[in-house]
Amino acid sequence: MLLKQNNGRYLFLDVFRFVSIILMLQGHVFRALLDTTSRLTTWFDIHEFIHGLTAPGFLVSAGLTFGISTLKRHQEYIQLSPVFYKRLGRFSLILLLGYALHLPKLSLTQLMNAGTYYDYISLTQVDVLQCIGITLLFSQLLLFFVKEEKYFLRTIGVMSIAILLLTPLLQNQSFLKSLPLSVAQYLDIYNGSNFPLLPNAVYIFAGMMLAEKFLKLDSEAHIEIFFKKLSLFGIGLALIALAVYFVPMQFYPVNDFWKTSPNFVLIRFGCVVLLLTAVWYLTAKVQSINPNIPLLGKESLFIYIFHLPLIYGSPVNYHSLYVFFGSQMNVLQASIVFIALATFIVYVTKQWHYMKTHRLTALRYIQVGMATTFLYFFFTL
Repeated sequence: MLLKQNNGRYLFLDVFRFVSIILMLQGHVFRALLDTTSRLTTWFDIHEFIHGLTAPGFLVSAGLTFGISTLKRHQEYIQLSPVFYKRLGRFSLILLLGYALHLPKLSLTQLMNAGTYYDYISLTQVDVLQCIGITLLFSQLLLFFVKEEKYFLRTIGVMSIAILLLTPLLQNQSFLKSLPLSVAQYLDIYNGSNFPLLPNAVYIFAGMMLAEKFLKLDSEAHIEIFFKKLSLFGIGLALIALAVYFVPMQFYPVNDFWKTSPNFVLIRFGCVVLLLTAVWYLTAKVQSINPNIPLLGKESLFIYIFHLPLIYGSPVNYHSLYVFFGSQMNVLQASIVFIALATFIVYVTKQWHYMKTHRLTALRYIQVGMATTFLYFFFTL
Protein backbone atom coordinates (compact mmCIF):
# COMPACT_ATOMS: atom_id res chain seq x y z
CA MET A 1 0.00 0.00 0.00
CA LEU A 2 1.18 3.52 -0.76
CA LEU A 3 1.14 5.04 2.70
CA LYS A 4 4.17 7.32 2.88
CA GLN A 5 6.19 9.34 0.43
CA ASN A 6 9.97 9.33 0.42
CA ASN A 7 10.18 12.21 2.88
CA GLY A 8 7.99 10.46 5.44
CA ARG A 9 4.78 12.40 4.71
CA TYR A 10 1.57 10.42 4.59
CA LEU A 11 0.54 10.36 0.96
CA PHE A 12 -3.19 9.97 1.57
CA LEU A 13 -3.22 13.19 3.61
CA ASP A 14 -1.66 15.20 0.78
CA VAL A 15 -4.11 13.65 -1.69
CA PHE A 16 -6.97 14.49 0.69
CA ARG A 17 -5.82 18.11 0.79
CA PHE A 18 -5.63 18.11 -3.01
CA VAL A 19 -9.24 16.92 -3.28
CA SER A 20 -10.31 19.56 -0.74
CA ILE A 21 -8.45 22.37 -2.50
CA ILE A 22 -9.92 21.51 -5.92
CA LEU A 23 -13.45 21.33 -4.49
CA MET A 24 -12.86 24.63 -2.70
CA LEU A 25 -11.58 26.35 -5.84
CA GLN A 26 -14.48 25.09 -7.95
CA GLY A 27 -16.97 26.07 -5.25
CA HIS A 28 -15.61 29.59 -4.88
CA VAL A 29 -15.66 30.16 -8.64
CA PHE A 30 -19.27 29.00 -8.92
CA ARG A 31 -20.36 31.00 -5.88
CA ALA A 32 -18.80 34.15 -7.26
CA LEU A 33 -19.83 33.87 -10.90
CA LEU A 34 -23.08 31.90 -11.31
CA ASP A 35 -26.20 33.82 -12.23
CA THR A 36 -29.37 33.84 -10.13
CA THR A 37 -31.17 31.31 -12.32
CA SER A 38 -28.47 28.71 -11.78
CA ARG A 39 -28.52 29.29 -8.02
CA LEU A 40 -32.24 28.50 -7.76
CA THR A 41 -31.85 24.90 -8.90
CA THR A 42 -31.76 21.72 -6.81
CA TRP A 43 -28.33 20.76 -8.08
CA PHE A 44 -26.93 24.03 -6.71
CA ASP A 45 -28.23 23.13 -3.23
CA ILE A 46 -26.37 19.82 -3.54
CA HIS A 47 -23.33 21.70 -4.79
CA GLU A 48 -23.45 23.96 -1.74
CA PHE A 49 -23.52 20.99 0.63
CA ILE A 50 -20.54 19.38 -1.09
CA HIS A 51 -18.65 22.67 -1.22
CA GLY A 52 -19.47 23.11 2.47
CA LEU A 53 -17.38 20.01 3.24
CA THR A 54 -14.13 21.58 2.06
CA ALA A 55 -13.57 23.81 5.10
CA PRO A 56 -14.27 21.01 7.61
CA GLY A 57 -11.95 18.88 5.48
CA PHE A 58 -9.14 21.41 5.88
CA LEU A 59 -9.82 21.70 9.61
CA VAL A 60 -9.78 17.93 10.13
CA SER A 61 -6.59 17.58 8.06
CA ALA A 62 -4.99 20.38 10.12
CA GLY A 63 -5.85 18.46 13.28
CA LEU A 64 -4.57 15.20 11.80
CA THR A 65 -1.28 16.78 10.74
CA PHE A 66 -0.83 18.43 14.14
CA GLY A 67 -1.66 15.20 15.94
CA ILE A 68 0.61 13.00 13.84
CA SER A 69 3.62 15.30 14.04
CA THR A 70 3.07 16.08 17.73
CA LEU A 71 2.45 12.61 19.04
CA LYS A 72 5.40 11.20 17.08
CA ARG A 73 7.75 13.84 18.55
CA HIS A 74 5.94 14.43 21.81
CA GLN A 75 8.99 15.20 23.98
CA GLU A 76 10.22 17.95 21.65
CA TYR A 77 6.98 19.91 21.96
CA ILE A 78 6.60 19.89 25.74
CA GLN A 79 9.76 21.87 26.44
CA LEU A 80 11.16 25.23 25.41
CA SER A 81 13.05 23.96 22.38
CA PRO A 82 13.77 25.44 18.92
CA VAL A 83 11.07 23.25 17.35
CA PHE A 84 8.60 24.49 19.98
CA TYR A 85 9.26 28.15 19.14
CA LYS A 86 9.29 27.40 15.41
CA ARG A 87 5.88 25.80 15.67
CA LEU A 88 4.45 28.75 17.61
CA GLY A 89 5.82 31.03 14.92
CA ARG A 90 4.25 28.97 12.14
CA PHE A 91 0.81 28.95 13.77
CA SER A 92 1.04 32.69 14.49
CA LEU A 93 1.89 33.31 10.81
CA ILE A 94 -1.22 31.37 9.73
CA LEU A 95 -3.27 33.56 12.08
CA LEU A 96 -1.76 36.79 10.71
CA LEU A 97 -2.26 35.67 7.11
CA GLY A 98 -5.93 35.09 7.89
CA TYR A 99 -6.28 38.68 9.08
CA ALA A 100 -4.27 40.03 6.14
CA LEU A 101 -6.74 38.43 3.71
CA HIS A 102 -9.54 40.38 5.38
CA LEU A 103 -7.89 43.80 5.27
CA PRO A 104 -10.50 46.22 3.87
CA LYS A 105 -7.85 48.87 3.06
CA LEU A 106 -4.11 48.80 2.42
CA SER A 107 -3.50 51.68 4.79
CA LEU A 108 -3.42 51.83 8.57
CA THR A 109 -4.09 55.57 8.46
CA GLN A 110 -7.23 55.08 6.39
CA LEU A 111 -8.40 52.32 8.69
CA MET A 112 -7.88 54.49 11.77
CA ASN A 113 -9.27 57.74 10.37
CA ALA A 114 -11.75 56.75 7.67
CA GLY A 115 -12.56 53.14 8.43
CA THR A 116 -16.23 52.34 8.90
CA TYR A 117 -17.86 49.90 11.29
CA TYR A 118 -18.22 47.50 8.38
CA ASP A 119 -14.50 47.76 7.68
CA TYR A 120 -13.84 46.76 11.28
CA ILE A 121 -16.24 43.84 10.97
CA SER A 122 -14.47 42.72 7.78
CA LEU A 123 -11.04 43.01 9.41
CA THR A 124 -11.99 41.01 12.51
CA GLN A 125 -13.98 38.27 10.77
CA VAL A 126 -12.77 34.80 11.68
CA ASP A 127 -12.24 32.56 8.68
CA VAL A 128 -10.59 29.17 8.18
CA LEU A 129 -7.01 30.40 8.67
CA GLN A 130 -7.77 32.22 11.93
CA CYS A 131 -9.70 29.20 13.19
CA ILE A 132 -6.77 26.90 12.39
CA GLY A 133 -4.11 29.29 13.69
CA ILE A 134 -5.69 30.07 17.05
CA THR A 135 -6.81 26.48 17.69
CA LEU A 136 -3.38 25.04 16.96
CA LEU A 137 -1.70 27.72 19.08
CA PHE A 138 -4.03 26.87 21.95
CA SER A 139 -3.46 23.14 21.46
CA GLN A 140 0.32 23.51 21.45
CA LEU A 141 0.27 25.59 24.64
CA LEU A 142 -2.17 23.16 26.27
CA LEU A 143 0.14 20.27 25.47
CA PHE A 144 3.13 22.22 26.82
CA PHE A 145 1.45 22.76 30.18
CA VAL A 146 -0.35 19.41 30.44
CA LYS A 147 2.68 17.38 29.25
CA GLU A 148 0.99 13.98 29.29
CA GLU A 149 -0.45 12.86 25.96
CA LYS A 150 -3.44 11.09 27.50
CA TYR A 151 -4.49 14.15 29.52
CA PHE A 152 -4.12 16.37 26.47
CA LEU A 153 -6.39 14.09 24.42
CA ARG A 154 -8.93 13.80 27.25
CA THR A 155 -9.03 17.57 27.59
CA ILE A 156 -9.69 18.26 23.92
CA GLY A 157 -12.24 15.42 23.90
CA VAL A 158 -14.19 17.01 26.75
CA MET A 159 -13.87 20.42 25.13
CA SER A 160 -15.23 19.05 21.84
CA ILE A 161 -18.34 17.69 23.54
CA ALA A 162 -18.83 20.94 25.47
CA ILE A 163 -18.46 23.04 22.31
CA LEU A 164 -20.95 20.89 20.39
CA LEU A 165 -23.58 21.06 23.13
CA LEU A 166 -23.11 24.69 24.17
CA THR A 167 -22.64 26.46 20.84
CA PRO A 168 -26.37 26.89 20.08
CA LEU A 169 -26.95 28.20 23.61
CA LEU A 170 -24.15 30.76 23.48
CA GLN A 171 -25.03 32.36 20.15
CA ASN A 172 -26.35 35.91 20.18
CA GLN A 173 -26.17 36.20 23.97
CA SER A 174 -25.92 39.61 25.60
CA PHE A 175 -22.58 38.88 27.28
CA LEU A 176 -21.03 38.28 23.85
CA LYS A 177 -22.16 41.72 22.76
CA SER A 178 -20.24 43.23 25.68
CA LEU A 179 -16.96 41.69 24.48
CA PRO A 180 -14.64 43.50 22.07
CA LEU A 181 -15.68 42.67 18.51
CA SER A 182 -12.28 41.15 17.78
CA VAL A 183 -12.93 38.61 20.55
CA ALA A 184 -16.64 38.09 19.94
CA GLN A 185 -15.92 37.16 16.32
CA TYR A 186 -14.29 33.96 17.58
CA LEU A 187 -17.40 32.96 19.51
CA ASP A 188 -20.42 34.24 17.62
CA ILE A 189 -21.73 33.83 14.06
CA TYR A 190 -23.81 37.02 14.11
CA ASN A 191 -21.01 39.47 13.35
CA GLY A 192 -20.03 37.96 10.03
CA SER A 193 -17.50 35.28 11.00
CA ASN A 194 -17.69 32.28 8.70
CA PHE A 195 -15.70 29.91 10.91
CA PRO A 196 -15.74 30.94 14.58
CA LEU A 197 -14.21 28.55 17.09
CA LEU A 198 -17.72 27.62 18.20
CA PRO A 199 -18.30 25.03 16.77
CA ASN A 200 -15.51 24.73 14.16
CA ALA A 201 -12.65 23.96 16.57
CA VAL A 202 -14.37 20.58 17.02
CA TYR A 203 -13.21 19.49 13.55
CA ILE A 204 -9.57 20.24 14.41
CA PHE A 205 -9.79 18.48 17.78
CA ALA A 206 -11.43 15.49 16.09
CA GLY A 207 -8.52 15.32 13.64
CA MET A 208 -6.08 15.22 16.56
CA MET A 209 -7.97 12.36 18.19
CA LEU A 210 -8.04 10.46 14.90
CA ALA A 211 -4.27 10.93 14.64
CA GLU A 212 -3.79 9.25 18.01
CA LYS A 213 -5.76 6.20 16.86
CA PHE A 214 -3.95 6.11 13.52
CA LEU A 215 -0.47 6.19 15.03
CA LYS A 216 -1.19 3.12 17.13
CA LEU A 217 -1.58 0.99 13.99
CA ASP A 218 1.46 -1.20 13.37
CA SER A 219 0.67 -3.03 10.13
CA GLU A 220 -0.99 -2.49 6.77
CA ALA A 221 -3.71 -4.99 7.71
CA HIS A 222 -4.55 -3.00 10.84
CA ILE A 223 -4.58 0.23 8.84
CA GLU A 224 -7.07 -1.24 6.37
CA ILE A 225 -9.30 -2.45 9.21
CA PHE A 226 -9.06 0.99 10.83
CA PHE A 227 -10.26 2.77 7.71
CA LYS A 228 -13.08 0.28 7.15
CA LYS A 229 -14.28 0.90 10.70
CA LEU A 230 -13.82 4.63 10.21
CA SER A 231 -16.03 4.58 7.11
CA LEU A 232 -18.77 2.75 9.01
CA PHE A 233 -18.39 5.23 11.86
CA GLY A 234 -18.77 8.14 9.44
CA ILE A 235 -21.90 6.67 7.87
CA GLY A 236 -23.43 5.87 11.26
CA LEU A 237 -22.63 9.28 12.73
CA ALA A 238 -24.11 11.16 9.78
CA LEU A 239 -27.27 9.02 9.73
CA ILE A 240 -27.86 9.29 13.47
CA ALA A 241 -27.33 13.05 13.43
CA LEU A 242 -29.70 13.35 10.45
CA ALA A 243 -32.33 11.23 12.22
CA VAL A 244 -32.13 13.39 15.35
CA TYR A 245 -32.70 16.47 13.17
CA PHE A 246 -36.10 15.11 12.15
CA VAL A 247 -37.19 14.37 15.72
CA PRO A 248 -40.20 16.67 16.32
CA MET A 249 -38.71 18.30 19.41
CA GLN A 250 -36.90 21.60 19.87
CA PHE A 251 -33.77 21.06 21.95
CA TYR A 252 -32.24 24.49 21.47
CA PRO A 253 -33.31 28.09 20.87
CA VAL A 254 -33.82 29.03 17.23
CA ASN A 255 -30.35 29.42 15.66
CA ASP A 256 -28.76 29.13 12.26
CA PHE A 257 -28.87 25.34 11.83
CA TRP A 258 -26.18 25.39 9.15
CA LYS A 259 -23.65 27.10 11.42
CA THR A 260 -24.43 26.16 15.03
CA SER A 261 -26.35 22.88 15.17
CA PRO A 262 -24.49 19.90 16.69
CA ASN A 263 -26.40 17.70 14.25
CA PHE A 264 -25.05 19.50 11.21
CA VAL A 265 -21.50 19.49 12.60
CA LEU A 266 -21.73 15.71 13.07
CA ILE A 267 -23.29 15.19 9.62
CA ARG A 268 -20.47 17.11 7.97
CA PHE A 269 -17.81 15.38 10.06
CA GLY A 270 -19.27 12.00 9.09
CA CYS A 271 -19.11 12.99 5.41
CA VAL A 272 -15.52 14.26 5.77
CA VAL A 273 -14.53 10.96 7.38
CA LEU A 274 -16.09 9.09 4.44
CA LEU A 275 -14.20 11.27 1.97
CA LEU A 276 -10.95 10.73 3.88
CA THR A 277 -11.52 6.97 3.85
CA ALA A 278 -12.26 6.99 0.12
CA VAL A 279 -9.07 8.95 -0.56
CA TRP A 280 -7.01 6.54 1.55
CA TYR A 281 -8.51 3.54 -0.27
CA LEU A 282 -7.82 4.95 -3.74
CA THR A 283 -4.34 6.07 -2.74
CA ALA A 284 -3.53 2.63 -1.35
CA LYS A 285 -4.90 0.66 -4.30
CA VAL A 286 -3.71 2.53 -7.38
CA GLN A 287 -0.34 1.66 -8.88
CA SER A 288 0.88 5.24 -9.23
CA ILE A 289 -0.26 8.79 -8.61
CA ASN A 290 0.51 11.85 -10.68
CA PRO A 291 3.20 13.69 -8.66
CA ASN A 292 1.35 16.98 -9.16
CA ILE A 293 -1.48 15.74 -6.94
CA PRO A 294 0.46 15.41 -3.67
CA LEU A 295 2.50 18.49 -4.62
CA LEU A 296 -0.68 20.60 -4.77
CA GLY A 297 -1.80 19.02 -1.50
CA LYS A 298 1.43 20.07 0.18
CA GLU A 299 0.97 23.62 -1.07
CA SER A 300 -2.69 23.92 -0.08
CA LEU A 301 -1.97 26.94 2.15
CA PHE A 302 -0.30 28.80 -0.73
CA ILE A 303 -3.20 27.96 -3.07
CA TYR A 304 -5.76 29.09 -0.50
CA ILE A 305 -4.06 32.46 -0.02
CA PHE A 306 -3.31 32.93 -3.73
CA HIS A 307 -6.75 32.19 -5.14
CA LEU A 308 -8.91 34.40 -2.93
CA PRO A 309 -7.70 37.78 -4.27
CA LEU A 310 -8.02 36.48 -7.84
CA ILE A 311 -11.67 35.57 -7.31
CA TYR A 312 -12.89 38.11 -4.75
CA GLY A 313 -10.28 40.88 -4.87
CA SER A 314 -8.21 42.57 -2.16
CA PRO A 315 -6.90 46.05 -1.27
CA VAL A 316 -4.02 45.30 -3.64
CA ASN A 317 -6.15 43.77 -6.40
CA TYR A 318 -9.57 45.32 -7.00
CA HIS A 319 -9.96 43.88 -10.51
CA SER A 320 -11.10 40.40 -9.54
CA LEU A 321 -13.24 37.83 -11.34
CA TYR A 322 -16.13 38.74 -9.08
CA VAL A 323 -15.88 42.43 -10.00
CA PHE A 324 -15.87 41.68 -13.73
CA PHE A 325 -18.24 38.70 -13.96
CA GLY A 326 -19.99 38.35 -10.60
CA SER A 327 -23.42 36.63 -10.79
CA GLN A 328 -23.51 36.77 -14.59
CA MET A 329 -22.43 33.34 -15.88
CA ASN A 330 -24.19 30.10 -16.60
CA VAL A 331 -22.77 26.73 -15.54
CA LEU A 332 -20.78 26.15 -18.74
CA GLN A 333 -19.17 29.59 -18.65
CA ALA A 334 -18.30 29.26 -14.94
CA SER A 335 -16.85 25.80 -15.59
CA ILE A 336 -14.57 27.19 -18.32
CA VAL A 337 -13.37 29.92 -15.96
CA PHE A 338 -12.74 27.32 -13.24
CA ILE A 339 -10.65 25.16 -15.58
CA ALA A 340 -8.64 28.17 -16.81
CA LEU A 341 -8.10 29.48 -13.28
CA ALA A 342 -7.16 26.03 -11.95
CA THR A 343 -4.63 25.59 -14.77
CA PHE A 344 -3.05 28.95 -13.98
CA ILE A 345 -2.93 28.23 -10.23
CA VAL A 346 -1.38 24.80 -10.82
CA TYR A 347 1.36 26.41 -12.92
CA VAL A 348 2.11 29.11 -10.33
CA THR A 349 2.03 26.60 -7.47
CA LYS A 350 4.51 24.34 -9.24
CA GLN A 351 6.87 27.29 -9.66
CA TRP A 352 6.44 28.18 -5.99
CA HIS A 353 7.18 24.59 -4.96
CA TYR A 354 10.23 24.50 -7.22
CA MET A 355 11.56 27.64 -5.54
CA LYS A 356 11.00 26.08 -2.11
CA THR A 357 12.87 22.91 -3.00
CA HIS A 358 15.62 24.24 -5.29
CA ARG A 359 15.93 27.99 -4.74
CA LEU A 360 15.00 28.44 -1.10
CA THR A 361 17.38 31.34 -0.44
CA ALA A 362 16.02 33.27 -3.41
CA LEU A 363 12.46 32.53 -2.29
CA ARG A 364 13.23 33.84 1.19
CA TYR A 365 14.47 37.12 -0.35
CA ILE A 366 11.27 37.34 -2.39
CA GLN A 367 9.11 36.67 0.67
CA VAL A 368 10.96 39.25 2.77
CA GLY A 369 10.71 41.74 -0.08
CA MET A 370 6.99 41.22 -0.49
CA ALA A 371 6.37 41.45 3.26
CA THR A 372 8.51 44.60 3.54
CA THR A 373 6.75 46.25 0.61
CA PHE A 374 3.34 45.38 2.06
CA LEU A 375 4.24 46.75 5.50
CA TYR A 376 5.78 49.90 4.00
CA PHE A 377 2.61 50.80 2.11
CA PHE A 378 0.39 49.74 5.02
CA PHE A 379 2.11 52.09 7.46
CA THR A 380 2.88 55.00 5.09
CA LEU A 381 -0.12 55.38 2.78
